[in-house]
Amino acid sequence: METNYYQKASEYMKARKYGLAIKNFELHLQNSPQDYKALMQQGICYYLNDSVEQFLKISHKIENLFAAVNKLPSKIRLMWRNYKSLARKVAATAMISGTLLSTAAACGKTEQKTVQDQNLIETTTSEQQNKKKTPVNLR
Repeated sequence: METNYYQKASEYMKARKYGLAIKNFELHLQNSPQDYKALMQQGICYYLNDSVEQFLKISHKIENLFAAVNKLPSKIRLMWRNYKSLARKVAATAMISGTLLSTAAACGKTEQKTVQDQNLIETTTSEQQNKKKTPVNLR
């Protein structure tokens, strides 16, 4: 009996077991590489499994595949339009997040450097004040 990987993948996806769904979609796609719906569903599973990079890779792959196809069925075209819209938003969010993280990291380094500089100033000032307070024996 042949395993229906697509059906299993769809069931795992509905059960929110995205890792298992991804594996079963992969097995299905090995036998049916032109199943664009399954490929998009696999991409959605990657997205829901916090694998944004894989989601965007699949989006790019689908875009290249569709560029070579003259006519897509209307259901696939509609699904692709929604998928592509999500992919744009995810990519934009990833860019913004990356910018914010870079900025936060830079601010953290600047703040850390400022604190270190302040500690150095306080230590130096304290040492200078202690030298002034130390009585000098002139005998």
